[in-house]
Amino acid sequence: MSGAECRTLLSRYRLRSTEGRVRILDLMASSPIPLSAAQVHRKLGEGRPDLATIYRTLERFAEVSLVRALRFGDGARCYEIARGEHHHHLVCTTCGSVADLATCRVEPLEDLALHRYGFHVASHSLEFYGTCRECTRRPQ
Repeated sequence: MSGAECRTLLSRYRLRSTEGRVRILDLMASSPIPLSAAQVHRKLGEGRPDLATIYRTLERFAEVSLVRALRFGDGARCYEIARGEHHHHLVCTTCGSVADLATCRVEPLEDLALHRYGFHVASHSLEFYGTCRECTRRPQ
């Protein structure tokens, strides 16, 4: 995502367009996997905002739904760009890799929650934990 595209997106979400926010947003948009604030800090490299600023920026982005905040098995908060389509994740407990599961078919469970329990689901999150293909292929 170009700097101009980042600035336009920040403006659409009514966020001030600072150089740090543009760099963080650009990195998040280009990342194929969710990133923690510490990972964003490391990947930004030279001239990066300090870690506290990155945490605050990611939380602000999450407040306006520009990114989604996620928690995986280790409890660490990770973020991914909110790309409209709802999806879930496959988390490898061996190497820590995270992959998107590009479908969400839990509507029958939401219907059950509503009809049997009178529970109105506002949102949901689902992660699968196991071993990825690469780790499964490795000799033990």
